[in-house]
Order: sequence, then structure tokens, then C-alpha cells
Amino acid sequence: MTDSVLTLIPNGGSEGWDRMGLGYDSLPIAFTPLNAGSTAGKSVMFSLTDAAVAGDISKIVIAYRVAASEMYGASSTARGKTNTDGTDYETAPIVRAEVDPTWYYVDVTTNPATGLAWTWTDIDSLSAGIRVNVNYGGWLNLHQFKILVYYDPGVYEEESDVGGNVGISPGMIM
Repeated sequence: MTDSVLTLIPNGGSEGWDRMGLGYDSLPIAFTPLNAGSTAGKSVMFSLTDAAVAGDISKIVIAYRVAASEMYGASSTARGKTNTDGTDYETAPIVRAEVDPTWYYVDVTTNPATGLAWTWTDIDSLSAGIRVNVNYGGWLNLHQFKILVYYDPGVYEEESDVGGNVGISPGMIM
């Protein structure tokens, strides 16, 4: 059976082109350098809508649509970020130097806090976002963000009458 996909949009946004609960025509979240040579980066985190679904989760995907400039021959970077049980976890950096907004998808197959498969309790308490490092003189804009939860909803099986039906014979009193 193929996995179903649940899309979680930050702050109660809806499916489609909405991001962060704002319309598509809204301005993106802009990041600029902290200062020359800084490696600390800047983060933005979002609370997600409640999942309220059942089934076994195979992975989550952190999806973000960003655009960035390249200054002095160096690119900015973006990392997917999750927070579970009060601890931040980050994915490997993706190097960005394209002015046109582009979607990036990062698979996270296990909960980094436990090393085990994701559970719906994990998903309902998850906050997620990105951390960026912007080079001196450059910029990076976050246009959209979402979490995709891949899960197997299971197979619905109708109840069967294993023992058979109680028969009613002619002449029985009901």
C-alpha cells in the first residue's frame, strides 16, 4: 500500500499557496547577515496544525521555498529545523544562491529525540522551521513552509459474522 500524505501548514494556514497563515501575495520572511563572519545563523520556528490522524508514520518531510542572493562569491545556506521535547535538531545545510524561489524537501525518517519512528504524539507536539546563514551583503527570503507527514493509514476491514447469523425458523415467537 502506498503512503498517504498529510500536509501541516504553520499557524493554522490552509493547503495550497498559503504560507504561515498568510496569503500568497504577502511579503516573505527576509533574513539578512548578523554581521560579517558570523556563523550563528537566524531561525524561524512555527507551530503546526494538529494532525488528528491514525496510522504508521514512515517519515516527515520539511519543505521550504526560499530565494537568496550570492555576494562575494559565497552562497547562503538554509537548514530544516525541528524541535521535539524542547531540543532543536537541524538537517544538513542546503546551499542557496538563486534569486528565484525554489522548493527544497528534506526527509526526516526518525524522530531525532528518540531515534525511533515518528508517532502522532510527536507530530502533535512538533514545532518546525528553518535556520539560515546569510553571507555578508546577501539576503535569503523564506516564501513558504510546510511539513509533509507520510503515513500508512492501514486497511479498513468490515466486521464479519464469524459464527454465522442466528436463524429464524417459521413458527418462532419473536
